[in-house]
Amino acid sequence: QATMVDLVAVATAAEPFLAQLPQPGILPPEFEKAFAGSYVVCTSVFLAMFILFYITTAIFAPKRHLVEVVIMAMSVVSGGLPAVWIPCIVWPDTYAAVVTGIENPAVLPAMKTPQMILIACGLSTGYMLYDLMIMLLGYPILIKPKDRSKRKPGQMAFPIYVQMLMHHVLSILVWPVAIMENRMSWVVGYFMLTEITNVFLNLRELLTMLGIDNTNTSILWAIQFLVVRIVPLPLIFYLFYMGDYSAFSMFHKVLSAVTVPIPFLLNVYWFTFIIEKAAVTLGCKSKKSKKPKKE
Repeated sequence: QATMVDLVAVATAAEPFLAQLPQPGILPPEFEKAFAGSYVVCTSVFLAMFILFYITTAIFAPKRHLVEVVIMAMSVVSGGLPAVWIPCIVWPDTYAAVVTGIENPAVLPAMKTPQMILIACGLSTGYMLYDLMIMLLGYPILIKPKDRSKRKPGQMAFPIYVQMLMHHVLSILVWPVAIMENRMSWVVGYFMLTEITNVFLNLRELLTMLGIDNTNTSILWAIQFLVVRIVPLPLIFYLFYMGDYSAFSMFHKVLSAVTVPIPFLLNVYWFTFIIEKAAVTLGCKSKKSKKPKKE
């Protein structure tokens, strides 16, 4: 009986907070169509590219590992819809929102979601669901084995794999909330815009799989990453800090404070690796070599 009384007391105390949570609702038709269409198109293109690369590889490069075929097919998809079409769709509304924010940053957090950002969000999350499924199904071959002699081009370290999974899962769960609730939709627009840097990233992966020198592509990718993801950081953080969050519920405040900084911190984290790799490529820094252990 005492336990039941405690549970009732906890439930009563939690009511004000629970009342602020987003209420279940129906996603806008435009979002649903974009989401479903994106998932179907991405999956179809991947399957078509996988079959094409698998057949050509069997004929011209039979020694090529299956993971290389999968990575090439994934690179074609990733370098298309999310890296080209979505940034083009989202650019006008995102640019207009940032200009408005520079003039009056207080209005940005609760700004009504522009139509094209809503549609682009559906396209982007549809792509991420496709990519998530491919990563989960391809887990056995996508992860680098501990034995270095068995590693293949395109395989990733387990921490990177987990990071990508979390990126996709959080985006699929959080972005629609932001879009539907008109909370920080401009930031979602900016995040989708930054996917344009995947053009050279995926081209770099394709060239690596085909054994073609990718130095120039890597340099272009580093420059693009710097311009799109790093240089705007002071402005983005300024707009984020100066916004008016008085209309936000506690749930939205916590969600924004926890999730918005994550992509920016990851961008800075990854840019340090890009700089280090560029320094090695340009001969400004030598690769670390392991010293032989003394017996």
